[in-house]
Amino acid sequence: MDPVLSYGGYPGGAENRFTFADLPERIDHLLITHNHQDHMLFETLLRIRHRVGRVLVPKSTNATLVDPGLGGILRRLGFTDVVEVDDLETLSCGSAEVVALPFLGEHGDLRIRAKTGWLLRFGERSLLFAADSTNISPTMYTKVADLIGPVDTVFIGMESIGAAASWIYGPLYGEPLDRRTDQSRRLNGSNFPQARDIVDALEPSAVYVYAMGLEPWMGVVMAIDYDESHPAIVDSDLLVRHVRDKGGTAERLHLRRTLRL
Repeated sequence: MDPVLSYGGYPGGAENRFTFADLPERIDHLLITHNHQDHMLFETLLRIRHRVGRVLVPKSTNATLVDPGLGGILRRLGFTDVVEVDDLETLSCGSAEVVALPFLGEHGDLRIRAKTGWLLRFGERSLLFAADSTNISPTMYTKVADLIGPVDTVFIGMESIGAAASWIYGPLYGEPLDRRTDQSRRLNGSNFPQARDIVDALEPSAVYVYAMGLEPWMGVVMAIDYDESHPAIVDSDLLVRHVRDKGGTAERLHLRRTLRL
């Protein structure tokens, strides 16, 4: 899922992080949530393509440069079995069932469809990788919960400030964005109230917030320097506390963590 793996050579060695050496020789299924560099990192994808069987990607409009077909990109990179999946489609992946769920926000209000939250079902256990979904329409998750039922575990990013739209998409606009427009169309994930509503709608027993660039090897990709007062840290701490107050398991992930179903 959205593999971004570190190289060796970082201060402190590699013992506290996953590296390419931790991967199995064969990866049956690879899932991509969206085409941002901290989720679809070409350096990692190129290095593992010889190990990968099938790749699942969200279906795009294929209509504009801001929403290119990820299937075509990955085939050009050498992946031979790529499946584009539309919202609410369900596929079998070995012992798992995979459902593509709607992913709103995080893309500067642009018409980008190539993004999805992946729901994985292993028997009676279910996990939702919501990526950087922004809960700009809380009623959607109520409707999703009606369709899929409760989810055991939710993974979610909470970069609640996000970069301005021009950071990634500036060259694709016909003319430079004025500052007010640029700052109002940010690439942000859910803040605490938005993420809380997602969690309350899906009723998971465990919630894990992505590290969101805290790992040292992500510095060149995300250019973020967090401290304890940063809104993303404050918002994610509030979500962790909210879930724990309700009796669930929650934490913000960092470096290496192994979770067992």
